[in-house]
Amino acid sequence: MRPVIKRFKKVLPKFGVLAGCCLFLFTVNADAFEISGAEVTPSVSVSESYDDNVSFASHDTQSDFITRISPAVNASYDAKDFKWDMYADITQEMFSQYSKFDNTSENLRFNAAAELSKHDRISLSEKFSHTYEPANFDQAFARTLGRYSYYTNDITVEYIRDLTRQMSIHTSYANELDLVSAEGMSDSVLNKLAVQLDYVFSASAACSTAVTIGRRDFDPGTHAEQLRWDAAVKYNFSRLTSVKFTAGLDDFITRPKDYVRPVFILAFEHEAGKKAEASITLKKQYELNSYSQELFDCWRASTFLNYRFTRKITAGAGLYYGEGTYVQSRIDETFIGSEAMFRYEPAKDTKIDCTYAYTQNTSNDAGREYTRNIFSLGVKREF
Repeated sequence: MRPVIKRFKKVLPKFGVLAGCCLFLFTVNADAFEISGAEVTPSVSVSESYDDNVSFASHDTQSDFITRISPAVNASYDAKDFKWDMYADITQEMFSQYSKFDNTSENLRFNAAAELSKHDRISLSEKFSHTYEPANFDQAFARTLGRYSYYTNDITVEYIRDLTRQMSIHTSYANELDLVSAEGMSDSVLNKLAVQLDYVFSASAACSTAVTIGRRDFDPGTHAEQLRWDAAVKYNFSRLTSVKFTAGLDDFITRPKDYVRPVFILAFEHEAGKKAEASITLKKQYELNSYSQELFDCWRASTFLNYRFTRKITAGAGLYYGEGTYVQSRIDETFIGSEAMFRYEPAKDTKIDCTYAYTQNTSNDAGREYTRNIFSLGVKREF
């Protein structure tokens, strides 16, 4: 009983801080404002969660209560020929028992688009993240176990030219930087060029074809090259329901050999007005791991449903399944993820979220197996 009481005494002050933050969030009036024509909306989120495997361990798991405080800002600007939007946050995580895991993470997302002429457009997007754990199931699948710091920064520049009323050409350049603090893993830089041709048959049907050339350099390590050709068809059953099928070929140039493999992607999206939204995505392809210089032969399936019961109450659920094999090391992975969310909005600019997430990774390498349960309760307030 004493260890339980001792741990409760550590958690209690954090709950006090959390309760104080919640009281502040509910009593401050929300009011977005403008700066030089841009609409700016600050916000702050506070949450308390229980994680039964904070270090993604296969055995000797560690559980803990985690307090998160995250101030953030949304900003957007929309003019006739130019618009941009931005989101940034900084999150402080405080662990009740394992204070060595306390950390600060940051996220930044920026998008800008400009119309150069009636038929020419250009866009820029950047995503920066410094974090200690995956943000979603897609990132968690095939992830190296353990809690460690990693940085990612993705920049994409795209130029679009309308050739006719129905046809347009897209050219883009992307740069992705991946830095990781874990031992035995490599940092890497990916540079990628792509050309895509779109053709719109009608309001209901469109197709596209694209060629992408990429090269990822590892430090320490060598490099790998990728050449992809794909074609896609999209059909809109209605304004709110669509399906898109993509098929193609990947040519990987790696050491010690090259690989030519097919690509298949199926995506279905449906919206029922403002009441509900659902999506299903299936992917089968080879992927080049960002940190380990390994090709990963995998397929992924994910589905998500979000339903708004009333103006104030929303619920959501998601399922994720992935299977894959590392081609060189012959390590097999099977990943299962599920999540459920309940949201209550007592006021226009206030959200209270209760979430649960479960992940399980099984492998022919016992050291890569783990299960994880996370329960979380948090509140977000926009000002």
